[in-house]
Amino acid sequence: MLVPTQQNRVWIRTAGTRLCCSGSAREPGTRPASVISVTSATYGRRDQKTCIAGRPTNQITNVQCSRSSDSVGQSCNGKQSCSITAANSVFGDPCAGTYKYLEVEYKCESK
Repeated sequence: MLVPTQQNRVWIRTAGTRLCCSGSAREPGTRPASVISVTSATYGRRDQKTCIAGRPTNQITNVQCSRSSDSVGQSCNGKQSCSITAANSVFGDPCAGTYKYLEVEYKCESK
């Protein structure tokens, strides 16, 4: 279940995969008595379908453009919630000129 808290932010109550378009923030959260365990996080672009609204074709064609990130796990693991911003200033720029997004896979574990 997703409960909006403000524009570009959501609370995530169950495990899964969450996407965050560049320049946006997400706050993964868990059920009470659970904590976040990030299984993978990737920043860049791996397809031409995600986060494409209003983007010119030349910004979404490079789909071999991503890097994994350990910093999401370092920031979020063991917490009930955390805030993540998808931005080059946070993750570096794996491919100039390409519009990127952050994809985070996580699960909720009992404390």
